[in-house]
Amino acid sequence: MLIFYLLVFTMPMDHHQFWAQELAGISLIKWIGIACLFVALLRLLLTASVPSIFGYTQGWLCLVYFVYAVVSFLSQGLTSSIENPVFTNLISMFLLFLITPVLVDSVARLRWVALTAIGATSISSLYIIREWQKFHNVYVDFRPWGSVVGDPNYYALLALLWLPPMFLLFQSLKKPIPRMFLVGCLVTTLIGIVISGSRGGFLGLVVGLAFLVFQTPQRFKYLGLATIIIGSVSLVLPQSPIRRLLDPSHSDSEAADNRVQVWKAAEDLFRSSPLTGVGIGTFKTRLQRIAAENPELPVTVAHNTYIELGTEMGVIGLVLFVAVMVTTYTSLSLVSRRPAQSKAPFLTMMAVALKASLIGFAVSAFFVSAWWLKM
Repeated sequence: MLIFYLLVFTMPMDHHQFWAQELAGISLIKWIGIACLFVALLRLLLTASVPSIFGYTQGWLCLVYFVYAVVSFLSQGLTSSIENPVFTNLISMFLLFLITPVLVDSVARLRWVALTAIGATSISSLYIIREWQKFHNVYVDFRPWGSVVGDPNYYALLALLWLPPMFLLFQSLKKPIPRMFLVGCLVTTLIGIVISGSRGGFLGLVVGLAFLVFQTPQRFKYLGLATIIIGSVSLVLPQSPIRRLLDPSHSDSEAADNRVQVWKAAEDLFRSSPLTGVGIGTFKTRLQRIAAENPELPVTVAHNTYIELGTEMGVIGLVLFVAVMVTTYTSLSLVSRRPAQSKAPFLTMMAVALKASLIGFAVSAFFVSAWWLKM
């Protein structure tokens, strides 16, 4: 299991100089993932038991979504491009989906996975904070970009996924050392999200925490704590999400206008093939063809998960993607309704936290193309 904890720990830092270095053309993170796959296969052989991953609706939906996405990719004539990031992301995410229930087969292991992910998110936040500390006096309106954690928008999306578990774990744990650890993670992650300047990530954070605090008995205490941290940091940062939302700079307004242009072009692409889409991984290629006739059109991703999925995979792919999230939320709701005195209160608590995380992700996905998010 240690190898799986290491995988969880390294995933947010896929641009790290050490973890991103390659051996035989494969990054260390991917080698760790391959090792996890072999451990999972070995465990299946030794225990002769298979997790009931497809005993739930979302399990089958994930399988159908994966198969459909692979068919969409291969239909573009890209079979020789096996190293295409779209294809490798599909394979990586589906394998992670399969091996996780094999290796994380107890409440104790789930708890350690959550704590590992929380710690990794906090360390990623420290990298964001350090980058800002080094360069904010060098560049005007500096935003951390392209360091250990990569794109700040994706970092913010990752961070908001693990903030709700941080809050509820802090509330449930009584020992001082774990609580001190979680306080440190909460503070650094909240500051990291603000420093990232991600408006979409911030909106997802607000919605997710708003949902969370009304699910907990001490709601106003934790809402007040988060508000104080976010508000105080935002006041001193010119590139904070709040300031970028309320008083956007020229570059912020230009970026918003560019996204509107891309979304209009995506609408035309969607109408050309509404049912099955134009093919996964071809969004920017299609935009380049349109830009040949309209040079002012930015050639970029859609910056909207739902628009990009609908354009590339059509109504079928978009419905499958949304259905996975809806059925997952439904399952989490069933677990979260268990009595407080149940034998596994940790599962009940995590179900509530992950519901908030899922809602925050669903909101932020309107502002970033992140169907492949790794964590």
